[in-house]
Amino acid sequence: MKFLAKKITLYINYVVALLLALAFISPYINPAFFWPTAFLGIAFPYLILVNIIFVVFWGLVKSKKTAISLILLILGFSYYPSMFQLKLGESEHTTDSTSFKLLSYNVRLFDLYGWRDGKETRDQIMSLIEQEQPDILCIQEFFHSDERGYFSSLKRLKNMKKSRHKHLQYIDVAKRTKHHWGIATFSKYPIINKGQILFENQGNDLCIFTDLKINDDTLRVYNLHLASVGLKKENYEVLEKLNETDNEENIKGLTNISVLIKDAFIRRSSQANKIKEHMNNCTYQTVICGDFNDTPFSYAFQVLSDDMTDAFEHGGQLMGPTYINNFPSIRIDYVLHSDGIESTNYSKINKEFSDHYPITTDLSF
Repeated sequence: MKFLAKKITLYINYVVALLLALAFISPYINPAFFWPTAFLGIAFPYLILVNIIFVVFWGLVKSKKTAISLILLILGFSYYPSMFQLKLGESEHTTDSTSFKLLSYNVRLFDLYGWRDGKETRDQIMSLIEQEQPDILCIQEFFHSDERGYFSSLKRLKNMKKSRHKHLQYIDVAKRTKHHWGIATFSKYPIINKGQILFENQGNDLCIFTDLKINDDTLRVYNLHLASVGLKKENYEVLEKLNETDNEENIKGLTNISVLIKDAFIRRSSQANKIKEHMNNCTYQTVICGDFNDTPFSYAFQVLSDDMTDAFEHGGQLMGPTYINNFPSIRIDYVLHSDGIESTNYSKINKEFSDHYPITTDLSF
């Protein structure tokens, strides 16, 4: 019996080791060609944890089988900084007169539909922005209304000295009404050029680029919102009631969710490729930020972060989750920059006014 138990444990170890190996290569496989491996990117932290448990287990029984997971964990060392950071003591760098502060924030339409506290939440978001005083402000899921009686986000932001220059892009349906929602970049620096990258089946997915004149340099800022999974109320109810419903209903509900996740992986891969192609033709120093709706172990992140630096690795703490929900929180909001830029003082602001945390960092040429 003891021999059989060890045999089963060994086979399970082989399986989770294989899944971890596939997770290592999943960011380099376009989900449009083969989507199953994309799901391993979501499971990556858990696969790491399970393989560590196996290393400890085999170590306790003094077996050479420790090597099965240990070798894989060592080989994947270069992946860990994007997943986990532990900074002790003061930052090595401090800001100076040439640095500029960037704040990226998915504001969830300033709580237009009252998911939290409605008007109170809008005021809290605006107060947070005023307190942080960013030199460059990138907002995803932006909302503004020309209709009297609605929340005028532009009027409030206009009163902020560092938001005098703006680049707004609304989704098509919003252009024909007095209510506008989309994406926005505000800056204290002059805007010398701006544009939009168009996606196939655009929907709510947007990416704008804004060229800013900063002293004698030009900085291009890409502000984006990639395809979300689009889970509805009934999908969340399935996840919350997995143990309360029968297996057939669970399987049907989880299958529907998996299809939504798969489709979102594929859409984001196409969007990321299009943005990267545009970035490759840019001769300026570049920052790309926003809501990627994907983990650091995804194809979309790998494409966009290629030859870029993740500001999280210069000041982030622990796993740095940026998305807020009832399930394990993950990092899906980013600030990436080209090698000619240095980032310091990265911070995730722990204020739950939206379903995303705002992130901020200081940048300098």
